[in-house]
Amino acid sequence: MLPFTAYGGKALPGRFDEVTDPGGHARPHWPALLDAFEQLGCEELTRRGAAAERLASAAGFGASTTTDRGDGADPTPTTPLGNDAGPGHHEVPPRRVDPIPVIFGAHDWQQLQDGINQRVRLLELVAADLYGERTLVQRGLLPVDAVLGSAQYLAAAHGWSPAGPRLTRYAADITRDATGQFLVVEDHTENPVGAGRALLLRSVLTRLFGVEHRRLRVQPLGPWFDALRSALAELVPAAAASPRVALLAPAAAHPDFAEQALLATQLGYNLVEAGDLSVHGGSLYLRAVSGLEPIGVLLRAVPDSALDPLEIVPPSAAGVAGLLQAARRGQLGLSNAVGSGLVGGTRLHRYLPTLCQSLLGEELLLLSVSAAGERATTPVFRAGELVADTYAMRLHAVQSSDGVAVLPGGVARSSGGVKDVWVVGYSSAPARTFASAAGVLEPIDLRDSLPCRAAEALFWLGRNAEHAESVARCVHVALSTFRADPELADLDRGAWAQRVISVLTLLVGDRSVDSAAAAPVWADDGAFGPDGIGLIARAREALSDRPDGLAETLGHLASNAATVREFLSTSTWRLMDALLSERSRLTQPTQINGVDLLDLLDRTLASLAAMAGLMQESVVRGPGWRFFDLGRRLERSRLLVTTLRAAFSVLSPMVVAGAVGEFVLASTESLVAYRRRYRTDIELESLIDLLVVDDRNPRSLAFQVDRIREDLASLPDRDGLHHEAAVLDQLAGRLPAVRSDHTLEATLHEMDDLLAALVRGVGHIWFSPRPVGRHVSTEAR
Repeated sequence: MLPFTAYGGKALPGRFDEVTDPGGHARPHWPALLDAFEQLGCEELTRRGAAAERLASAAGFGASTTTDRGDGADPTPTTPLGNDAGPGHHEVPPRRVDPIPVIFGAHDWQQLQDGINQRVRLLELVAADLYGERTLVQRGLLPVDAVLGSAQYLAAAHGWSPAGPRLTRYAADITRDATGQFLVVEDHTENPVGAGRALLLRSVLTRLFGVEHRRLRVQPLGPWFDALRSALAELVPAAAASPRVALLAPAAAHPDFAEQALLATQLGYNLVEAGDLSVHGGSLYLRAVSGLEPIGVLLRAVPDSALDPLEIVPPSAAGVAGLLQAARRGQLGLSNAVGSGLVGGTRLHRYLPTLCQSLLGEELLLLSVSAAGERATTPVFRAGELVADTYAMRLHAVQSSDGVAVLPGGVARSSGGVKDVWVVGYSSAPARTFASAAGVLEPIDLRDSLPCRAAEALFWLGRNAEHAESVARCVHVALSTFRADPELADLDRGAWAQRVISVLTLLVGDRSVDSAAAAPVWADDGAFGPDGIGLIARAREALSDRPDGLAETLGHLASNAATVREFLSTSTWRLMDALLSERSRLTQPTQINGVDLLDLLDRTLASLAAMAGLMQESVVRGPGWRFFDLGRRLERSRLLVTTLRAAFSVLSPMVVAGAVGEFVLASTESLVAYRRRYRTDIELESLIDLLVVDDRNPRSLAFQVDRIREDLASLPDRDGLHHEAAVLDQLAGRLPAVRSDHTLEATLHEMDDLLAALVRGVGHIWFSPRPVGRHVSTEAR
């Protein structure tokens, strides 16, 4: 049965249904969508629903979100949008992306726009009064407890009038009652979140249902984000020099971080955390690799409690000391103003009708939810059919000198998943406002603007990507070679196996092979002879989630990427999603046979190579790319030196040395180059020449030295660079000495020390003292 055929009879009793009226007929704006989806059929809708979830996941989003509550009350049972209470955040269990949008026609949407417009104006006046003369309390329109008894009341904001509106941004959770009247479940006035998620869902749905989207003439979201940029530009202090707008986000581990990264990218702002900022001389600055950069406006996605540890009560270690003083002195514009959460949540709902009459002389257009039984229903696609499910949606607004603009869409939630919200049937495209923000803010070239935290994360992203690739390739070469020629392990009393084990040991740390017993067991472990057991155990350890193992390194790689999400493309995130899937398989305590393992490593190497290619060919050569490349080149250099030391510290008979040499060349992706150049058996001198001295080989140490020098020269000048250049000159000067067998071990050891000094120097010169989530754990690397 097609999904829409029987939906009319499934509406829940006593509920308003978005599709069907009480007589069972489709409402005017739904038939076109129903017909289009019915033509697609169940199988295609199921496929597109799965694709929507993959696209959302590849963009770095789960379907979960958090919501901020302004009143400190218990979670409201009437909304499926979130469960947060007070200043803490609690993640809602992930839900799938539902392919069926919630749609509204022009009449319904006008009601919502008018109601939200009025509500923003009303709450703006209420907030101004409560932090000013408090006439509403004096006249008995609000009890004292509604102000001073609220956890969201901020004494530091009393008597302070911001230059712009207190509520630049606003969001409301909306549902309907049984008659179809729109109701507000909760107001979000402190740091409304969700606009970035709405942008993501719209991009996913338009990709999958582009024809239907155009046919229904769905209003675009872009103009609203232009209006937001214009509104924020109006908050720039008049005396600010070279003002910048930055988006203050929670830490990368927070579930809202991905949304804020997408929003920052859409708006063209730096994404910052509190540790990236500092106050000097009463002004706010960004700690960038090029020095301190002035911040004129802060678009915040964090609560008041995370703004300023000097003025927030109760005191908190979070925030930027002196930030509120900078705003109070007119040196910084804040969106939203501090203390805005006082008029949010549900605490004031019962008083709003009276306040609206008193302050605006109008009837309140959007009433508040009074009972849990007043939620409406909308179609949800589940298990191949369409069913009615209750829902609530979050809508956003921005307030500026031009008035209040409402985002024509949003995110709806039901028990079945997250849903896009479409406003259909507009007759012409809304006027764009691209020029307005550009006319307010002086153009600034921010190509070299990079927070120190982001620089450090990109540096470690490069290091971890290279480390993961090296470990995966070494294990792949070792196991595939051993499977093809098991007798190799018996030559010269296991000399080849011992050299390979030494390489893996230095790559992932010298831990006991016995500790690998907890790692995943490969089904054919017992097929190898006694001389191969040590190799298999060490390979198993190298792939585990122990320190420096492949699984752990992939986890750190994902963490680094999440920290600098705004610098990475959607294609890169699809690759990260694939790598995390492979990581999951590596850490599962299940049987993995050798063939499956080699296939898994093949996929991992392909994804890592694709990521390297995207970073190489699709990223502008700014400071961010330079730090990524610098991390990759330093890590490749150290791993190469480590591999050579482990493989050739003890010279074996020629046949074994040749086999070890082949392993080293293959694991450094240079075996084909060696064969084409020398067309002879592998000799140590020729191998060293190719991997160390030849500056035309992109895998050689000489090539890495040249790239490191180029990267350092392209980064902003800082104290200490002359020392780095001197260390690099020492390293380059030692390259010819590697050709000598007699000094090979000593020279490689010296090079290792020089590379370690370079890594330490980079961190000392550019990076913030606060760690960003350590990665490759061995400090010597």
